[in-house]
Amino acid sequence: MARRAAVAVRYDRVGMAVREGKGPRELIVDQGAERLSDRELLAAVLGTGCSGTPVEDLAAQLSRDHSLDSLSRCPPSELARLRGIGTARACQLLAAFEMGRRIFGRAGAVDRPIRTPQDLLPLVQHYATERKEHFITVHLNTRHLPIGIELVSIGSLNASIVHPREVFRPAIVASAASIILVHNHPSGESTPSEDDVEMTQRLCRVGDTMGIEVLDHVILGAGAPFSFREAGLI
Repeated sequence: MARRAAVAVRYDRVGMAVREGKGPRELIVDQGAERLSDRELLAAVLGTGCSGTPVEDLAAQLSRDHSLDSLSRCPPSELARLRGIGTARACQLLAAFEMGRRIFGRAGAVDRPIRTPQDLLPLVQHYATERKEHFITVHLNTRHLPIGIELVSIGSLNASIVHPREVFRPAIVASAASIILVHNHPSGESTPSEDDVEMTQRLCRVGDTMGIEVLDHVILGAGAPFSFREAGLI
């Protein structure tokens, strides 16, 4: 598997890694919003800190104490009472969350259970044309309704680095009952490699241990997607 390029980091007051010399908005311009962590996305929306607390520290505290999902469901008055937020920032955050919900809803899958790879495609098909491998997890509740999508890693032209820790940590935070693994093959050929099969088996074993079932692994290519479940590999 290909190695990621090293990124210089420093550590802020609460022990969170910060990419040296880059604020969240600069990272969005340079790398795209999908590469940012939850904390960095919060910092980008908040814009500034408060009372001598840098915005990175404020966002780190928020993301440590609350998941994005729980923040998105807070009533405005409750969100405004959180340290460093207030009414104006609460409105900024809730507006950002609502825009995300509306876009997600217009994909046509929020109120429909994910049962087949075809049900999943409206949420992830745009990754099929990426020129590097993108590894994504789709989080589902007990009714197989999607409750979140996580970009786990971006790799090279033919490989991505995937660690079980990075796959399951967001699923735990989201209280997902199950997940679907998704990645693209920039070559356009959706047939799994030996590494894909081995990785999928490893993640399924971890999921069984943690009580978060891996329902499927879907590989996107130029044609029809490949489903591990439909092929009898899960």
